[in-house]
Amino acid sequence: MNDLYFACTDCKTYADCGYRWAYWTLEHPGIVLRAERIDAQRVLDAKEYWHPPQEPQSAWLYDEVLPSVRAFLAEHAKHNLLFWEINDLPDDRSLEWLQVGHHPYPTARYLAEVLKANNWDEALAWIASNPLHPWAANDVTDRDQYRAAFERHLAAVRPAR
Repeated sequence: MNDLYFACTDCKTYADCGYRWAYWTLEHPGIVLRAERIDAQRVLDAKEYWHPPQEPQSAWLYDEVLPSVRAFLAEHAKHNLLFWEINDLPDDRSLEWLQVGHHPYPTARYLAEVLKANNWDEALAWIASNPLHPWAANDVTDRDQYRAAFERHLAAVRPAR
């Protein structure tokens, strides 16, 4: 049981849905199935998922996970939504996908669209200050692919001149 996500394959976005909480309240009772398409309304109707116990260890669910999942499901309800474990995420996730909500992974798209880094130097400065590195420190191929993806996403979000 690893990190669990809802993913929109139409928009190439995904959101953390709460690790073990999602497993016990959504997957275990069969509301969602791993690597299968989900019905957003069925998840929204899963009362236990949306109402964790009111205790200190549930604060992260109430404050971070559930609001971002609700927003994600509302935005992508009519799209192709899947329930994924981290191992189900596509190989190009660090280049082409965008994690939204709770603790997003710093993908190339994230740096361009969300952090709004203006250039590669700004992206590198942010990466250097962040403990989550999107590539292995000595892997030049991954770094070059990441830079190319960042610059492609940056060009897509910049206003036309």
